[in-house]
Amino acid sequence: MEIEYIWGVLAVIAVLFILIFGNSIPKHGSVTEGDVIVALKSGHKVRAIKYYRSVHGVSLKEAKDAIEKLTSKNKTCPELRAK
Repeated sequence: MEIEYIWGVLAVIAVLFILIFGNSIPKHGSVTEGDVIVALKSGHKVRAIKYYRSVHGVSLKEAKDAIEKLTSKNKTCPELRAK
C-alpha cells in the first residue's frame, strides 16, 4: 500500500513537471523564425542554430554560419551580437 502511494506521488510530480516546463521549448515542427530571434536574444546560440536548422532545413554548417553572421555583423540589432 505504501508503494502505490509513492508511485502515485511520483506520477503527479512528473505530470506537474511536464505541465510547467514542457512548453518552454517549442515542439518539433512548430519552431518559427521568431523562436530563433528569441533564442539569440537570450544568449542561447546553440539553441538558435538548432531552431534555424528546423525552420530552414539546412545543414549544421549552414545554420551555424547564418547565426554567426547574424550575431557578429548585425548593425541594426546589436542585442543579437554574441555575448
